[in-house]
Amino acid sequence: NHYHLVAQSPDEGLFRRLTSRRTCNRHYRPWPADHPKSTVIGQFIRALKLAVANRIQRRMGLQGHFWEGKHHRRRLDDEWAMVIAVAYDHRNPVKQGMAARAEDYKRSSARWWTCGTPSVVPLCQRSDFPFGGSLEAFRSSLIRLQQEKALDGVMERFHKSRIPIDSKRGRAYLEKLLEEAGLDPLPDR
Repeated sequence: NHYHLVAQSPDEGLFRRLTSRRTCNRHYRPWPADHPKSTVIGQFIRALKLAVANRIQRRMGLQGHFWEGKHHRRRLDDEWAMVIAVAYDHRNPVKQGMAARAEDYKRSSARWWTCGTPSVVPLCQRSDFPFGGSLEAFRSSLIRLQQEKALDGVMERFHKSRIPIDSKRGRAYLEKLLEEAGLDPLPDR
């Protein structure tokens, strides 16, 4: 009934400059700058949810509202935040009892990160890994963290706090929760 996705968008400022005229013509007026759908990610999520809903509704002969609520997005400002987010996403099927291990769930990138096995989910393999980090360092931290059951409790407590992860307060609180659980996602941190 939901999905987890970590995505990287191109330069948002350039996107807005190139598409503002087209968006204005298509929608009568563009989305306000702070609206989630004004971003590349926001428009992508909207298109993805619409496509999935339409396909399922056609197949099952259903009509009406399909998804509950809106998507939640969090800005990931460094490799550490990205490791936490991806490991949490990989642990979700395990937590829900859909797989014994993260890499056993076929609709996840966990298998690719752990074993290098091709995934059902198409993955973007980029040479310019975000934040200038090393792909191998990210992989080893991710593999270690996604096996930690304690991460589930940490992330549940963090999400209930409703503190943005990209704020200083959010970062400090998440670090405190990880420390209390005995987790250190990156060895050099």
